Amino acid sequence: MTKKTSPTTISKFLNCPFAYKLKKIDQVAVIEVFEPRRNIGINMHAIIKGYYTHMTSKPTPKQVEVTATNCFKNLFDESLNEYKREMQVMLNNFIAFEVSRIPNYRVAEIVEGWVEDDIYGGYVDMFDGINGYDWKGKSLLKLYDDNLIQGKTYERIMKNKGYSQACWNFVGLENGKVLTMPSLADSWLDGKKAIMDNCIVTGDFPIKKGPLCAWCDVALACQYKFKNLWDDILECLTI
Repeated sequence: MTKKTSPTTISKFLNCPFAYKLKKIDQVAVIEVFEPRRNIGINMHAIIKGYYTHMTSKPTPKQVEVTATNCFKNLFDESLNEYKREMQVMLNNFIAFEVSRIPNYRVAEIVEGWVEDDIYGGYVDMFDGINGYDWKGKSLLKLYDDNLIQGKTYERIMKNKGYSQACWNFVGLENGKVLTMPSLADSWLDGKKAIMDNCIVTGDFPIKKGPLCAWCDVALACQYKFKNLWDDILECLTI
C-alpha cells in the first residue's frame, strides 16, 4: 500500500526542510520539548470526541451544554490543572459553536477519523457530510498556509469520496471564531507537495530560521550542521 502524504508532513517540511530531513530521513533522536498547548489540544480533542459520542441527532441547547460539561468533567486531564480555567473558556466557546449549529444541525459522520484518497491522507476532527471542522486550541484571526494546506487536503479527499459540497472550517476554541476555507484549486495543494518531493529528490534541505526554532525538537543537531563535528554528532544521535 502506498503511503499517503498528510497535510502535517507537507506543512512541517515547508516550515523547515532541514528539520524534516533530520527527523524523517536521518532519524536523529529528538529532544522532547514541553509544550502545554500541545497537551491542552490533545485533551480538548478527547473531550470533544466524547461529546459527539454521546450527542443525540436533534439536540437542544440544554442537551449540548449538559453533555459537553459532563464530558469535560469526566475526561479532563488532571495534569493540566494549571490551565483548567483556560480550557473551560474553550469548552464554553465549543458549546456556543454547537448551539449555533442547532437550526441546521447535521450529525457528525466522522469524528477523529482517518480519511484518504490515492495521494493524501490524515485525521479529520469532525465532518458532518458537508462541513468539516478542525479544532484549534488558540485564537483564530486569519488562516495561514498550514491551515490552508490542511483544509484543502481534507476537502479534496472528501470530494473524491463523493461529498461534492465538502467545505472546511477552523474553530478557534480560545476566541470562538470560525473561519472558512477559501476556494483553492487542487493544483495549489499539488504544488506545495511538489516542492517537498523535488527537494527530497535533489537532496536540498535548506534551514529556515524563525521564532519556532526555540521549540524545535532537533535544535541541537541543527546547531552543529556547519561544524566539523556534524558527522560524529549525527552518528551519535541516529536511532
